[in-house]
Amino acid sequence: MAAPMECGTAGTDDLMQEVATIKAHIEQVRVQKRERLRTMDFFCLDNSIRESTVGQLKSHTLQNKIDIYNHVKKCGIKDVIVASFANMKRVDDVFVKWLRDQGEDFTDFVSFSEVTEGVVNGVYDSKKVPVGLRKNKRFGLLNNFFEFDLADSNCEWGTKFTVDDMCQLLKKRIDQVREFAPNGKILLNFRDFPIAMTKYPDRVLYIVRYLSRLPEGSRMFALCFEDPLGEYLPEELEAWTASMRRVMDSNGFSDGKILVHIHQKWDLQTASQLDCLSAGADGVWASLCEEGAAVGHACSSVTMMNLIRLGNQKILKKYNCTQLRKAAIAVTKLTTGKMPHPKQMKEQMLADLRKGRKEEYHSPAGIVLLFDRSGGKLTPAMADVIAKQKLSEVHHDNLIAKIREEWDSWDLREEGENKGDGRLEFDSFYHGFMAPYFGCYRCGRTKKGLKALDMDNDGFVDWNEFLVYIKWALRQYPDTEEPDDLLSIVFEKGLMPAMRDEKIRRERIVD
Repeated sequence: MAAPMECGTAGTDDLMQEVATIKAHIEQVRVQKRERLRTMDFFCLDNSIRESTVGQLKSHTLQNKIDIYNHVKKCGIKDVIVASFANMKRVDDVFVKWLRDQGEDFTDFVSFSEVTEGVVNGVYDSKKVPVGLRKNKRFGLLNNFFEFDLADSNCEWGTKFTVDDMCQLLKKRIDQVREFAPNGKILLNFRDFPIAMTKYPDRVLYIVRYLSRLPEGSRMFALCFEDPLGEYLPEELEAWTASMRRVMDSNGFSDGKILVHIHQKWDLQTASQLDCLSAGADGVWASLCEEGAAVGHACSSVTMMNLIRLGNQKILKKYNCTQLRKAAIAVTKLTTGKMPHPKQMKEQMLADLRKGRKEEYHSPAGIVLLFDRSGGKLTPAMADVIAKQKLSEVHHDNLIAKIREEWDSWDLREEGENKGDGRLEFDSFYHGFMAPYFGCYRCGRTKKGLKALDMDNDGFVDWNEFLVYIKWALRQYPDTEEPDDLLSIVFEKGLMPAMRDEKIRRERIVD
């Protein structure tokens, strides 16, 4: 016998219909989502060594990476991203050598590589072997995590470069890995996946189908994607995940994994990640802690705890989940120097500062930045004038001296005639100064930042070019006392607005 209605029976037909509707909907959610999340065999590719340092004010030391690696091992996670190489020697190079010297098992270690070194005259470079792939081979890293973009406007798709060309380039990279790692895992990250699926879904799915149809020995271990800016709704990412899964399954690649990586920004990251998992993704590549790429990201520890609370027993058997919280806290502290969350007060203060922005336009630095923000283009002559300007506070000179000391240390690491010339190559400037604010090393946004600084268009960042923004920041915020705070103002309130103006200026030229 049905339970009596608490509110009586008068005029309840419409409510009963609504109750039936919502029950049916919730049952559908239970079957399609909760059961999937409860029973799935979750795969975690740990990225704590790499992700947590992206977008931070200070880079990892070798000891930081060693300590993080040990915390990851305590969690029982075996699949670990250990490096992302560049042309210059980085801490990653030293860390991988340390792993080798310690006799660590390299079977499940993963390292990043670009699919291509860039676009040349509207065409992706298919001849030059990416530095990541070359170093992976040299260091004996058998599992290669390739990354590429499908919505890069610099590539002249359909005329100079086709989707079939990209498929052949991917096959070429697979064959190159197989030459030195016949049994190595190959992964591919669709780095601009949401944009590509919005604008060119046929391009994305064509490549997914091509890779799914490759013979057994040439197939990848996982197809991966990310939401690099945390801009998209969970339902959108869920739909795109389901589409990728359907194409893979219908073309004989049902055993291929889908891994996702969602950045924070608008705080939908974990919900988005869970929706992707419920739609057919098999796991994530993420750090144990939420730090990453300036805007944060959906960390593995929170995602795994959500699966556990939904009843997933496989995770408890596969990983040492009692260590997740301790490890996440430790990685945060190793990366930021602070415990989780108190550090956010500083970010909130900077956010308040941006909302109540107050400028001065009387000093040479203030006038130059006003000119730049108004649509003008800074010139080397302007930079020279600013460089000669005296500052009113003694501690300002000390701050500049500290930043210049860091600048010189990167300058001296460069090779050949560029060493110690007072200019920094893009790689040096990015890793020394830009990385905390521009999480993606090769993204178009980072390139725009360089263009805004490169006043003489010589492909380098001169000290005087950078000094324009530093002196402006000191005049605008004279009470700044720490180099890290000064650099935060330089980039967030000086360079980033200048980048937007650079974009507007180009659009005006096109119009």
